[in-house]
Amino acid sequence: MATSVTTSSSYGTLSKENKPEMENHWSAILNEVRASTSSRMTEKNLLVLGDREAGKSSLLGKVIGKDLSVPSGLGLEHVCIPVKDDEREDGTQVNAWILEEEEYAASLLPLVLNEKTFDKLAVWIVVSMSKPWSLIQSLEKWANLLADGIDKMRLDSASSKKYASKLEKLFREYVDPTLDSGAAGQASERELDLPLGENTLTANLGVPIIVVLSKADYMATLEKDLDYREEKFDFIQMRLRNWCLKYGAALVMTSAKEAKGGERISNTELLQRYTAHVLYGLKFHEEGFVLDRDGVFIPIGWDNEKKIGILLDSLGDIQPTRPFEQVVMAPPPISKQNAADMSVQAQDDQDFVKRIQDVLQQPVPSRLESPAGAPRAASNRPSPAQGSPKKTDGPRGSLGAGGASESALSSFFNTLLNKGNKPTTSPSSGGSGGSGGSGGGGSGSGGGGRTASPSSNVRVDAAAELERLSRPNSDDPLKTGEDVAPTPSEEDSSDTKQQQEQDL
Repeated sequence: MATSVTTSSSYGTLSKENKPEMENHWSAILNEVRASTSSRMTEKNLLVLGDREAGKSSLLGKVIGKDLSVPSGLGLEHVCIPVKDDEREDGTQVNAWILEEEEYAASLLPLVLNEKTFDKLAVWIVVSMSKPWSLIQSLEKWANLLADGIDKMRLDSASSKKYASKLEKLFREYVDPTLDSGAAGQASERELDLPLGENTLTANLGVPIIVVLSKADYMATLEKDLDYREEKFDFIQMRLRNWCLKYGAALVMTSAKEAKGGERISNTELLQRYTAHVLYGLKFHEEGFVLDRDGVFIPIGWDNEKKIGILLDSLGDIQPTRPFEQVVMAPPPISKQNAADMSVQAQDDQDFVKRIQDVLQQPVPSRLESPAGAPRAASNRPSPAQGSPKKTDGPRGSLGAGGASESALSSFFNTLLNKGNKPTTSPSSGGSGGSGGSGGGGSGSGGGGRTASPSSNVRVDAAAELERLSRPNSDDPLKTGEDVAPTPSEEDSSDTKQQQEQDL
């Protein structure tokens, strides 16, 4: 028992002596965790402004590698842009908010633009090169809308001055990434002491702005269709750079053109990296360049009035102070189009089916009837599906259906009758006629009681056939197309006609 108490008392003594040291150890651990937590990348916000059809959703979809053709929100669309710091092996995401229309700004803009998010915010203003005549007007409209949203935050003068100073510091501290660290530090110190230009940061809103000129590859179409020259493109670039210098904004031109092997990164990847650099201060190694007319990149703080003045020598006859709308004018509306250029409007499927249905529901006229005043269609041959001529509503012998065959039969029988009426003599009749009285009596009696010759039978049959053809009888098998079995007399008549044809 004594040993146990001693151990217990000695342990208690050790714990009391080491208590301050243990507390210091835990405090060091907590401070280290707190420091690492504060240095971790936190989520920040990106507000995307721009007109309809400017390409905002398509641009963000290309940045994150997803199809955003179907909006994920109404009025205010939300997209997450991943951001990764390779040096610290840390990553987070940027919450991008796309304001669809200007009319939604009053009610939806305060959700993104407020006192809690203002110091963690960057802004994209997206304008399209497909309508270059509205570039400055669109930029001014969205900049005024952004300024009104900031005014509604009702920041005190100290906070407004703090944010304005932060943006000015970002502008002044720009250093060319191609310089080494020593030269970069000296250049940064010199820039902090130099005064800003006359037109630099005259509209400081306290928030970093990146002007994104989308569809920059449309310049080739403007040059071909609207006869844009290099002087006009230089004038557009000069005015854009002057506007960005006024607000302390960056300028990035984007297009569908991809980076080729050996060239710099694509313009969308460049935009993503530079946005992460502005929000988180990550290292960025791309310098500004203006030589490629559809691939201009001007970071915040890179440009100045002297660099912009270089473009004055390439404007030609264009006056640099001339209003933008007078130099870059909208094309006149097309009132008339050529027949070759007119688009063909396809008929709706339901309308087409309904029209066909109305046609099919109309009564079909009989083949025996024809519209009033319409000429009758003549046919010289009977239908192959029928073995006899068809009945027509015209007179017999007409050139209707079956009329040609009846006319041929009538002509054939008339020919037989004419040939049968010719006088014929035979030796027997002449000998009996040349005898005496008895011969004359015999001739008289022979004329009254002799039998009918084949020619007379033919004449009788032909006359009967002609009478049948001329008699309008709807029950006539020859007119109705019915197949009727021949009678014995008709068979004899047929044999007689065949014999007569052979004699002829």
